[in-house]
Amino acid sequence: MSKNIYRAGELRYGGSDVLLGERPGITSLRSRYLRDIEDEISRVKTELAELRATYEREAKEMADAYGQKKTALEADLAQVRAGSEEEARRIRDSAQAQLDGEKKRGYDEGLASGRQEGLETAAKSIADELARMRQKIHEAREAFLDHIAASESKLIETALAVAERVVRQKIRIDPAVVREAVREALAQVRDAHPLRIRVHPDDVAHLEEFRKLSPDAFRDMPATFLADETLQPGDAVVETGLEFIDATVAKKLETLRDRLIPRSVL
Repeated sequence: MSKNIYRAGELRYGGSDVLLGERPGITSLRSRYLRDIEDEISRVKTELAELRATYEREAKEMADAYGQKKTALEADLAQVRAGSEEEARRIRDSAQAQLDGEKKRGYDEGLASGRQEGLETAAKSIADELARMRQKIHEAREAFLDHIAASESKLIETALAVAERVVRQKIRIDPAVVREAVREALAQVRDAHPLRIRVHPDDVAHLEEFRKLSPDAFRDMPATFLADETLQPGDAVVETGLEFIDATVAKKLETLRDRLIPRSVL
């Protein structure tokens, strides 16, 4: 039978539970751990909001500039049309005074043809310019959105890296933090089989003391602590006959990363 896998919860080194026999101040220390992480995430979100506002403003300024150029080009087109019509009338009046019969008709036909060709050329040139402007606006918008997505992912990854360093440092200051990780993992155990709890070798003694001081956390389930050098201080993995509960710092950060960064971005 395959093992059911339960992910550990969010980073909760600042949990409100008070361990029996623990030194005073551990609860407030854990609260400060969580506040450090929450403050860092809040700062990153603030920077991200400022960055997003800056790019939106720049995109709007670019769109406004293209809009002004479009208006100027449309005005030029109107002037070309007006000037061409005025020039055509002047030439036609002069031709009527100098030419007659077939010569006059041929001159008028040539004039009309040339005027129409000029208008069509000018209109095509302006239409091509407007198409290029629309393409540039589209490309600028896509580049802006890509940059926002990349910046957001980078900022969150940076915040998580900082959070991990903070947590690791707190664990070095107070090695007893591993007790809270084990307590959270034990709360998720549903199978009453004997427990195998793998932790870093330096944490075994802390957990043996924890079992003596807080037997209620184990709910009368027999438990064996196993030293595992592949784990980091503060990590814990709980195994039963049917369950596997990963309470490592890396797993908690991975859970937080999945909540903050959509899979489509990763």
